[in-house]
Amino acid sequence: FTVSESAGGTREEDIQLLSEPVELEVLQAVCEKKLVATDEIQTGQQGRLLHYTVDWRQEEQRILSGKVMLRGSAQLQTVFVRENRLEKQEYAIPFSQVVECEGVEPGDTVTVEYQTMQSQVTLLEGEAPSLSCSLTGTATASFTRKLRVNVLRDVHSTRYTTDCKRE
Repeated sequence: FTVSESAGGTREEDIQLLSEPVELEVLQAVCEKKLVATDEIQTGQQGRLLHYTVDWRQEEQRILSGKVMLRGSAQLQTVFVRENRLEKQEYAIPFSQVVECEGVEPGDTVTVEYQTMQSQVTLLEGEAPSLSCSLTGTATASFTRKLRVNVLRDVHSTRYTTDCKRE
């Protein structure tokens, strides 16, 4: 059986009457780009580097036609042993990167995930102790766009009578 019904007008009028606009977020593209952050940071004190972690933080993003510009910093959290005491220090190493992605337009929504691929942090001792930092990561950007489309509503909610035809 095929169940069909009319809202009381012509076929075109019924379709317009039964459709309603719906807003959807559609994935446009996913792009990945390598990030590099390097720096030599003055620590100001002697000691021993015990442990460090890296956290990528985004501070700005700009969407241009076909690309997105990312700016931020790799946050380096360190733990030093100095004179039998543990000391925590945090340093920011800036990065800037352009991710090219075909079809991306201003107004799209961008979600960026960062991941550290390789990190090398070495304490250089001497008169001016410093940390030699070489960090490599990836930025994976997902671009979504809002679209408005008309969809056909549930026809059973529009009228109480139904015509059933046997096919």
